[in-house]
Amino acid sequence: MEKDVFSRETTFRNGSRRSAVDRSSTAGCGRTNPVRLLALILLFSLCGCAPLKRAIVGGRSTARAIAAQNGLTEVSFDTGYFVLTGFARPGSGDILTVYLEGDGKSWLTRNTPSDDPTPDDPLPLRLAVRDPAEKALYLARPCQFTDDATWRDCETKFWTFARYSPEIVAALSAAIDTAKEELLAADVRLVGYSGGGALAVLLAAARDDVVQIVTVAGNLDHEAWTKHHKVS
Repeated sequence: MEKDVFSRETTFRNGSRRSAVDRSSTAGCGRTNPVRLLALILLFSLCGCAPLKRAIVGGRSTARAIAAQNGLTEVSFDTGYFVLTGFARPGSGDILTVYLEGDGKSWLTRNTPSDDPTPDDPLPLRLAVRDPAEKALYLARPCQFTDDATWRDCETKFWTFARYSPEIVAALSAAIDTAKEELLAADVRLVGYSGGGALAVLLAAARDDVVQIVTVAGNLDHEAWTKHHKVS
């Protein structure tokens, strides 16, 4: 049964990448060796420039572990604009319950955006695996859990000022359409966490198959929320 589900899925299998320096190579550096010093500077520069962020060592490994322990399969949705990551559980019934991720790690500080919005701990996925619903899908937001191969059109604005933009809503809606088709669902139940709550409402307004909306710590009035907390 599972082999037939999401026939167009692309499961990410890239392992953790890390760079390390052999401490023994720096032993006895009290006397400066120009050649060795230059080599070390170049090595550290390369480590700093390598796209380690999008290997998603922490957030992705956590999500995969949660999914694997609870029988969910990693899936990928190429929506044309973005490539979205999800974890799905097939089952009987006509309703697909979709858990929408929050804003993730959008900002490092009040004024400094992150260069990767992948959440460290995907709370909606933890909720999805506990949901007794037969058919369930955890759906990450655009540019979350995205590696270098699929880091397409991922501009910072899409997890900061434009995180609820029409492009984001359209991408999530396209992924839900594909999931419905593959899982043979007729209707959708949306569960949005944090900023995912606002997107659940926006999706419901644009679709005619949403039978229920549930928000968990949802930011439905995001303008009031950002003004109250003095953030963007």
